Amino acid sequence: MKQKIWKNKKGGLLGGAITSIVDFLQMILHLVPAPIRLALFILLITTFATFIIPAFLNLFGYECVTENNQLALYKVPMSSLLAKSMSDARQTVRRTVGLSDYQLPDDPFPNGDKRYIRVPDNCLMTTQLNGSEFTGYTARCTNCSFEPFQWYNVLFGLDDNRVCVGDGYANVNVWSYSLEYRQFCYLCAPPHPYFYNHTQCLNNPNGCLFQIEAGYNPNDVLESYDYYLIRIKELGGVKIPIDDTEIVNIQCRAYNQPAIYFFDVEIFNKTLWIILIIGFGLVSFAFAWYGVILK
Repeated sequence: MKQKIWKNKKGGLLGGAITSIVDFLQMILHLVPAPIRLALFILLITTFATFIIPAFLNLFGYECVTENNQLALYKVPMSSLLAKSMSDARQTVRRTVGLSDYQLPDDPFPNGDKRYIRVPDNCLMTTQLNGSEFTGYTARCTNCSFEPFQWYNVLFGLDDNRVCVGDGYANVNVWSYSLEYRQFCYLCAPPHPYFYNHTQCLNNPNGCLFQIEAGYNPNDVLESYDYYLIRIKELGGVKIPIDDTEIVNIQCRAYNQPAIYFFDVEIFNKTLWIILIIGFGLVSFAFAWYGVILK
């Protein structure tokens, strides 16, 4: 009997707290004018569509990425969800500080040969080498041999004028907290799975080139380069075909924005809810009007 009374008290305290919170929210909503309540509701729907639903679906491995200039829905297996969450966190930090993703330069593959990618022109530096002017690929973001060597420049990331004189792979200086430096390196470091080939840069009539690493198939390189898509595939992600004939299904509303759909209609779409609210208001007004007329 004592145990039953204890449970009731505990339940009563919890239930009372929840009831108090609900009553308080209802009181606040009653004090707020109807237009503001409507605006708050639309804001809530927008928040669900933009942040809460995508984050919820991300936790279960769903991700929307760009593949060949089109949105594609991928599903990462449960065994890789922890690694995916860490990648998501890094991606969020990068976007928060304003770092954009790597972009392929114009006409990236010389003569359509995907074994090579052109080095963007803004990644080429001019410096003094052995007493003469030399233009070559920047060594700021690559672990290549370089000239001139100045230890204090390397230590503090002040390596604007260094150029590669040997092969190298992407290697961003973690000691540099300069946003400009990191942005430069995201655009200029050799994109995986490519490396800087110094011989190609010096002797190729097509200009400086990144070369694909051994063991990678050039045909697998994407026309629209997306680091995050490559990471999703490395984690075992599988592309999911969209089936809008299912009552409830998952589709991509935007990059990194998976959403829940009812057939082919996004459930948490603010435009849809605005139309529904307006429609409900018109129907309610019509019933009220006819009620007055028929009296």
